Amino acid sequence: MPNARDVKNLQDHLTVLLIGPPGAGKTTQYHTLGGRGFIYIFDPNALASLAGLDVDYEIFSSDLLDINVHPLASKTRDGKQEIKPDKVVKTPEPLAYTQWEEHYERGVKDGLFKDYDWIGFDSFTTFSDAVMDRVMWLNGRFGKQPEQDDWSTQRQTILSVARSITANNKLWVATAHEELVQDKVSGRTTYQPVLTGKLKIRIPLLFSCIYRCGSDEDGFYFNTVSDKMHPYIRSSIKGLERDIDVSIPVKNKEFVNPQEHGLGKILRDAGYLSAPHKSDTPKKGK
Repeated sequence: MPNARDVKNLQDHLTVLLIGPPGAGKTTQYHTLGGRGFIYIFDPNALASLAGLDVDYEIFSSDLLDINVHPLASKTRDGKQEIKPDKVVKTPEPLAYTQWEEHYERGVKDGLFKDYDWIGFDSFTTFSDAVMDRVMWLNGRFGKQPEQDDWSTQRQTILSVARSITANNKLWVATAHEELVQDKVSGRTTYQPVLTGKLKIRIPLLFSCIYRCGSDEDGFYFNTVSDKMHPYIRSSIKGLERDIDVSIPVKNKEFVNPQEHGLGKILRDAGYLSAPHKSDTPKKGK
């Protein structure tokens, strides 16, 4: 019978979720991890933050959405005339989610991830949009207002994906955005991940460490302990400071030894990542 005293700090026992507003340095933290990594990208803007990083990636994003105007009502108020949506643009079938699903399932089956030290997922926010696009298309409502059945299907799909990736024997580092939410019963206002309904609670439950990313005039930082405004924060890594500077020094427009800073340093100090090989550490400047 296994005993928890025997558990060591291994990569396959850790999943990290970085949450914060746009521009808080979430994607940039991938530079600090080192080793061999692979990132699933659902927002093409992430490439600007990843430029110069030696990492494999695949992008799954919609090139063209349904921008036609769809009326909420099907008929005029007197019921005499049917209101039809504009058909200025013939919208292609949204395939971002199905293409990702095929790649992921094939990767699990063929052992795609076994040679990587870590896997990135950027981000759950834009991934959620891809899932909803697919759901709306299948339900014949693409471009219209989502209905309750659409939201329910989206939630279940995202939850199943999150359970699958966090059950993998790899270090997964995912990102998500946050929003200000007011509880309808208590009236309490808190920051929560930009996820549908109860996913705001259920998705974070699947991750070992959830850090809030922020920035100020001094640089970028992690909040590692929950507070009244950010109840989703938690860490399975013991002994961390409440607020940690995760800025990466820059010289001549290049990061200087990024693996000695940020999330990578936190994970190495805790024993979840090996020390970077000398050849893996970028030189200072050019």
